[in-house]
Amino acid sequence: MDRLRVRNLLDRPHGADPRRPVDGPDHPRSLQRVRRFDALQDHLGVARDVLTKRLQLLVDEGLVDKQPIKLTGQRSRHEYVLTAAGRDLRTILVAIMDWGDQHRAGADGPPTQIRHRDCGASVHARLVCDDGHPITSATRTELVPLAGARIRQA
Repeated sequence: MDRLRVRNLLDRPHGADPRRPVDGPDHPRSLQRVRRFDALQDHLGVARDVLTKRLQLLVDEGLVDKQPIKLTGQRSRHEYVLTAAGRDLRTILVAIMDWGDQHRAGADGPPTQIRHRDCGASVHARLVCDDGHPITSATRTELVPLAGARIRQA
């Protein structure tokens, strides 16, 4: 997926903060179950055509599955459910949140926090090598081409 397409996926209507605090029925736990088109449109406040294109791109890229559902007395609808690849993006999103919390939080601090449900501790993204050594911004690393690399010949 190219950078332009990724940027377009991440665009938020009206500059909305995707981590804004919410209350009541829009509590983060209930938002995790927002899966139907109308509920997504209502929550995001985005035009139907824009949401249709974005959801189709997520389906095409294998990040979301479009699953038919039929509720009693209602017409057939679809739910959009994260695939394993979509769920694996959590690490990237947490890393972006950590960066924003450190470099872009306002005077009142970060707008939200992710907590581990079992113990209540804050969740953060951390880099480690395969041997378990922590990788920090001061750690020297190198990019090594592997078999899947496309190296251009001069």
